Amino acid sequence: MSSVFYNTGVKAYFSLLRLISPWHPKAKKMIQGRRHALSDLEQKRKKGVPTIWMHVSSLGEYEQGHPLLERIRKDLPEAEVVLTFFSPSGYDVRCNTPLADIVTYLPADTSPELKTFIETLNPTVALFVKYEFWLNTISILHQKKVPVFLVSAIFRPNQVFFKSWGREFKEALRQYDHLFVQDENSLQLLKSIGLSNDKITIAGDTRADRVCQIAVQPKEIKEAEYLREDAMRKGQLVLAIGSSWEEDEKIILPYLLTHDNVRPIIAPHEVHEKHLSHLEELIGKSNLVYLSQKPSEAEIANAKALIIDGYGLLSSLYRYADITYVGGGFGKGIHNTLEAIAFGAPVVFGPKYHKFREAVSLLKEGGGFSIASKEEADRLMAKLISDKDYRQTAGEKAERYLSANKGATDAIFAKISDALENRLNSR
Repeated sequence: MSSVFYNTGVKAYFSLLRLISPWHPKAKKMIQGRRHALSDLEQKRKKGVPTIWMHVSSLGEYEQGHPLLERIRKDLPEAEVVLTFFSPSGYDVRCNTPLADIVTYLPADTSPELKTFIETLNPTVALFVKYEFWLNTISILHQKKVPVFLVSAIFRPNQVFFKSWGREFKEALRQYDHLFVQDENSLQLLKSIGLSNDKITIAGDTRADRVCQIAVQPKEIKEAEYLREDAMRKGQLVLAIGSSWEEDEKIILPYLLTHDNVRPIIAPHEVHEKHLSHLEELIGKSNLVYLSQKPSEAEIANAKALIIDGYGLLSSLYRYADITYVGGGFGKGIHNTLEAIAFGAPVVFGPKYHKFREAVSLLKEGGGFSIASKEEADRLMAKLISDKDYRQTAGEKAERYLSANKGATDAIFAKISDALENRLNSR
């Protein structure tokens, strides 16, 4: 098992969650949801069928695993699929997904019931998506000879695996049967700590497959369509701003509000009252309409901006845009740029993008642009809006990048299918 230090840290984290849960809704959900995880599994678990277990942290990782779940459902219909979450922000949104037979929480990695949970689950194959490294969970699966795969992972030199004191985490990586990474840098880092080539595959990012799926069958947002049509009649462009924070809006919106040749559709990362009030102050309450209020075509024509004050529409929203902006780059880091380029528009984002492989690549390829100040935003917006060839060429480069990165799902599924067959034959 893992070190005393690791176990103490995990226990302290969940103790803190219990302490603050009476006043913190998310912490309360994390604690209460785990109380029922084992009983949920015991009640719903099928007997005598192969079980594929996928564990994800939250909604973003679920979206990363989504194409793989779809493929498993389609090509392995006899298998039972169990999906576990770490965070309620993923569980609450996807707890009823038809892609899994059972959806629940993963017990805390130091929980007394963890081993019972895994024994009850009895997975034929286990999949962990991107950043999930629970040492005790991986150790139990390894002891039980369950094939364990890491999907769409990215590794960086500053991570614990590559530190002199990260021995237990290095050992956990060795217990994976196969690691599917997104890039060459990750492969070389893993080789530097002794993992062999035959345990690692550069498969790319499954999100590329996911956003391409969405682009083929996007949701229709009629209010966004109204704004798009009105903008075209008036010779205006549309800028879709996704997952924005106040820091993003202060940088990107001033130019848009002083020029009549562009209209924004804004999907804020958070839609609570404080953030919406900030947008009203910035844009002017009379200049915007909210999707939730079901504005008429005439009301949208008279508005400067449309606010998407709900969830689940962002990936389809970008279809209405000539230019896209992805938020988070003036805070902890940018959100999903792959969604933003799915319909062939260039993407703009803030300065904190270096941890995101796709953003770095889009900048290099010319399909993405980074801004660090209001002045840079003003200059870039002026260029993208006024120069049609420049804008369209950037959009084409973004679309080519996305197309070139498809196919991760096929590579991963082939390996999982082989492991599943081998495991069933050995029983």
